[in-house]
Amino acid sequence: MLFRSVSDELALPDRERYALWLGSLLHDVGKIGTPAWVLRKPGRLTPEEWDLMRAHPTMGEAIVRGLLDMQEVIDIVGCHHERWDGSGYPRGLAGLDIPRLARMVSVADSFSAMVHDRPYRKGLSWPEAAEELRRVAGTQLDPEMVEAFIRAIGHEHSRELGTEAA
Repeated sequence: MLFRSVSDELALPDRERYALWLGSLLHDVGKIGTPAWVLRKPGRLTPEEWDLMRAHPTMGEAIVRGLLDMQEVIDIVGCHHERWDGSGYPRGLAGLDIPRLARMVSVADSFSAMVHDRPYRKGLSWPEAAEELRRVAGTQLDPEMVEAFIRAIGHEHSRELGTEAA
């Protein structure tokens, strides 16, 4: 399970492992308030449509805050679109000001978007996506989180192939 490998790579204590797991499941819950026609649009979004999309972390954070008393999960939901260089949203946080687990979910979310087919493009292979993650490390993504994620993918891929030492 990739979640477990990522948690191991980060040497997370149990509470943070749970928060990473739950936050990764809930990170896009705010999209429930985004019109379906925007979510399903096959082409590029207009500036107005992007504004609707950019509202989902804040909306999701409000939803999760009303359900859970776990700040780590709230931070993941609210900050998973922040960028290492400060050009993300909704707060424009940069570097280590972005909560640690949100930085990891951002890497995983980016990877998922890269490897899955979209109406407008075919998904990348795992090695191509790993290369792209490394290319955007230091601007979009936390370089340390990128490397931890890539190591975790390697462990998972080895398990799938049955080549990892028992």
